[in-house]
Amino acid sequence: VPDHNVAVSGKEWLDVMPAGANKGAALHHMADTLGIDIAETAAFGDYLNDYELLQEAGTAVAMDNAHPQLKDVADVIAPSNLDHGVITVLNEWFDKMESTQRVHANQREF
Repeated sequence: VPDHNVAVSGKEWLDVMPAGANKGAALHHMADTLGIDIAETAAFGDYLNDYELLQEAGTAVAMDNAHPQLKDVADVIAPSNLDHGVITVLNEWFDKMESTQRVHANQREF
């Protein structure tokens, strides 16, 4: 369909969007609107409709059960969706941020 973008989003699903529309373009638009550098973004994905999203994100996270093409462009492989991979990775990131903030706060005290 020449005036539409079609992305495979699962074994039995297709996403049909206007030409030029995809999740990566949406991430760019959102980052621009919020004044955030695209390099400071992160995105999670598991199927081909997430491909452009992971290509554009500053940190691309593919789920362990993701399509192989997503794993090829990912910076991080998260546990599968069935193992709550998104929340697992987010918790790890927030715990690391909290730990780093505590270290910096302790250094300022001395």
